[in-house]
Formats: sequence, C-alpha cells, structure tokens
Amino acid sequence: RENGRWRGAGAHQVAYFLATGRWERAADRRVVRHLCHNRRCCNPAHLAGGTVQDNVDDRTARKQGRSLISTAPYV
Repeated sequence: RENGRWRGAGAHQVAYFLATGRWERAADRRVVRHLCHNRRCCNPAHLAGGTVQDNVDDRTARKQGRSLISTAPYV
C-alpha cells in the first residue's frame, strides 16, 4: 500500500524489488529498465533501475546495434 491505496506492479518490478529491496517508483521519476530489451523478461540480471531518460538512451543504443548485456540463457 502506498498513501492508503494499493499500488499495481508488473512482474519485472516485483522481480527487481525481490533482488534489490528497492521499488523504482514513477512518483520518484524512476523506472525498472529491461537491459535485454525483452518486455516479458523478469531475470533480475537483466533489470536495472533508472530514469525515463536512461530508458530512452537504452532504446537508442539498441537501435544503433549496441548490446547492453549478454543475453545468454538464465541459469
């Protein structure tokens, strides 16, 4: 609960919280970024906190062919 209201969260946000103990909140202008560029991914090694601008920079890097992480299968 946050400010007396239930807060919705995506599976990737919950996975990030369980791995780091931190919530990245939109109210704080923070997001959970997918470094593997797979929106369904919940692998904590592929997730990072950051700003919306960081997320835009990630998308730009992907379009330029730069990989942010190794996308080897999760073990």
